Amino acid sequence: MSVEKKLIAQTLLQHNLPTVHVLTILMPFRVVCGTWMMYALIISTSYSGSLRAFLSNPGMTEPISTIEGVVDSGLQWNMVLYGEDVETFLSLSEDPVLEKFWNGKEVAPHETVPYDRVRWTD
Repeated sequence: MSVEKKLIAQTLLQHNLPTVHVLTILMPFRVVCGTWMMYALIISTSYSGSLRAFLSNPGMTEPISTIEGVVDSGLQWNMVLYGEDVETFLSLSEDPVLEKFWNGKEVAPHETVPYDRVRWTD
């Protein structure tokens, strides 16, 4: 850069232009700062995304897989009594869990399918 251009640039920018020595010192610092900023951006974004996902959906609950789990859950359950062997088995059972299951049920009404509203196609 010629002396005239350097003086014009200093006048326009109103500060001294850095020399080559200063640029060689600042370049590694800029690389380290840029790398650190990218790292911080990635970490903060992934953390805030994980936190938002955890707060909106805290996780899966254990599924109910046994009759004892149904009885202990406090959920309401219904049975449709069709007059089958299962009803007889549950009503005569001496197992405390099955007795509690049978006594805690709510009987749902047995409704037949209204075949006049069902469209049959061949």
